Amino acid sequence: MFFYSYEPLTFITLLFLLVVFFMAKTKSKKEFKEKIINKELANFTKAVHIFLKENKPQIVLLSARAMQFGIKNNLFNHDIKAQFCQILQENPNEKEFIVEIDHNLLS
Repeated sequence: MFFYSYEPLTFITLLFLLVVFFMAKTKSKKEFKEKIINKELANFTKAVHIFLKENKPQIVLLSARAMQFGIKNNLFNHDIKAQFCQILQENPNEKEFIVEIDHNLLS
């Protein structure tokens, strides 16, 4: 029979656990960011619906990452997409934007 010594098994086990831990941590960070983006886009959609029903301007906080995600996946109509692209180009270092939903944005 062939037996492994106790130390290499412990090291290999520790290495395996570290790899699994870092993979899980990376995946959870990615999922957390996706949840935040989904919440921001849901709030934006809700504000647009409220504006269309009540005709009152609405204010929403959108991150640059959420805007980029929406533009990349064609979640906005052409006019909003063009305005968001312009905002992102003019302010490349900003991380969050306060977006006012009114006739100027939706026209």
